[in-house]
Amino acid sequence: MRSNWSNNLTLHFYRRLFPYVTPHWRIFTLAIAGMVIYSLAEAGFAMSIKPLVDEGLAFRGSGQFSWWLPLMIFGILLMRGIGNFMSIYGMISVGELLMRALRSDLFQHIVNMPIASFRHHSRGSVVAKMSYNISAVSYSTSKVITALVKDSLTVIVLTGWLVYINWQLSLSFLIVMPLIGVSVWLAARRFRQVSRRIQRMVGRVAEQVQQTVQANPEIKVFNAQRHERQSFEKNNEYAYRQGMKFALAKSLANPLAMLFAGLSFVLAVYWVVSGTVSVDSSPGALASFLVALLLLFRPLRSLIRLNSIIQSSVAAGEALFEFVDEPAEVIENPHRAVPRRQGHVHFDHVGLRYTDERQWALYDIQLKLAAGETVAIVGYSGSGKSTLLNLLPRFYEPTQGRILIDGQDIKTMGLYELRQQISYVGQSANLLNDTAAKNIAYGCEAGMEEIREAARQAHALDFIDKLPQGFNTQLSNDGSGLSAGERQRIAIARAFIKPAPILIMDEATSALDAESEAAIQKAMNEICKGRTTLLVAHRLSTIRHIPHIAVMSAGRLVERGNHDSLISQAGVYASLY
Repeated sequence: MRSNWSNNLTLHFYRRLFPYVTPHWRIFTLAIAGMVIYSLAEAGFAMSIKPLVDEGLAFRGSGQFSWWLPLMIFGILLMRGIGNFMSIYGMISVGELLMRALRSDLFQHIVNMPIASFRHHSRGSVVAKMSYNISAVSYSTSKVITALVKDSLTVIVLTGWLVYINWQLSLSFLIVMPLIGVSVWLAARRFRQVSRRIQRMVGRVAEQVQQTVQANPEIKVFNAQRHERQSFEKNNEYAYRQGMKFALAKSLANPLAMLFAGLSFVLAVYWVVSGTVSVDSSPGALASFLVALLLLFRPLRSLIRLNSIIQSSVAAGEALFEFVDEPAEVIENPHRAVPRRQGHVHFDHVGLRYTDERQWALYDIQLKLAAGETVAIVGYSGSGKSTLLNLLPRFYEPTQGRILIDGQDIKTMGLYELRQQISYVGQSANLLNDTAAKNIAYGCEAGMEEIREAARQAHALDFIDKLPQGFNTQLSNDGSGLSAGERQRIAIARAFIKPAPILIMDEATSALDAESEAAIQKAMNEICKGRTTLLVAHRLSTIRHIPHIAVMSAGRLVERGNHDSLISQAGVYASLY
């Protein structure tokens, strides 16, 4: 039962790969033709031994065969080389094309994955799929096709030649084939199980390396180097043990199978020498038989190794396609014009409970904002402030209730249209590997004057002008070379430049010093005019002037009002203040 399931999984995996190969059928056909030429030339070389021994050596010096026999052998070797080049170059090309297509599909899926899906996938595991898994699938697939075509055909042709020369001697090879098959089957039982463990461990190691790079200051300040080393060594040791288990199974399968293959050669020699099998063939035919038997070892060894390659490929592909098959967001045509909404926002008895949690993250949220109104949302950490804002651009779908923009349920709006109505600044200032200008104008067409104005409003113009190439300075995604406040101001400028009626600012000024924050507050007063703004703030001093403040606690909206009225209630807001 397990064997049938394993075979079905393997067939399903290669059926999934088939559409990636068919568009490149011309170069694939060229590679297959090269394999056929190589296999026939390999068998032709063994066949050429017979006339070489029987006639070429018998009549040496007579001039009778001095020209065409070497020319024939050279032609065979030339065909072998040409076929080998065609097959290797063709399959490498197919493998690279396959890898390009898989990378493209995987990246598109990552871009379109719902943010909720990333709760179940670490960054390291996603990076490992893009690098390790795709490379493993591409490399092993080209190896599998090469072995199945070139090596299988070589074995078939050479075996046919063995039977043609002397069917009795060929039994020495045929009787050991079941022993080879058993040894390969026994090894296969371990390959896939260990391969899956290795795939998971590659993701863990990549995740820990990424975490160590990102959290390096914390590691040093808290003197946690020893802890990180111990944690890494634990994962590293486990990966090593799994790798050794795979190596043991692979190392045992190959020499054991080749030992049985070598036994066929020993049996053939013994039968000839002892006279157990009568040999009526000529010396040339006998020599050709032995050469063909020896030539069988290389493709046979390749076919024996094929099983471990297949299991590694299927294990890598299984994890890859499981990830790609997860539901993705459906984005409608982004090229059509989207009308600008007024910006009325209504959270109508909204609740949220994550699928993997029993408690409600949000419960019965009732909140209305008129177009152009600003609401400040405050509360203790974990009260659900950011979670509430994440529902508006549909990063998550509410479990109960509905959210309306201008009276329309956002579930009935296309994601592209919905998100065109929203500009966003999150807690983390995520920059791109691009220039400062393109970081600000990200996702929209804007001229240099608009970019500079957005930077000025975000209090970022002064430091950008001081960069080596100004707005053309290349920035990195980790923002190296910029302070946390400078990164955040670029992110704020990016939100300012988008002409959206709704503005979400999730603790957007948390990384700013008091002077910069005061300057940005003045700019925000201007930028928020005509926009419906939802603002999460941790510094209550920055929102005292906002007339509409909503206070959250444990996923519920518990208080509303302005600063003075909330202070007088002596409740959660007063405690926060």
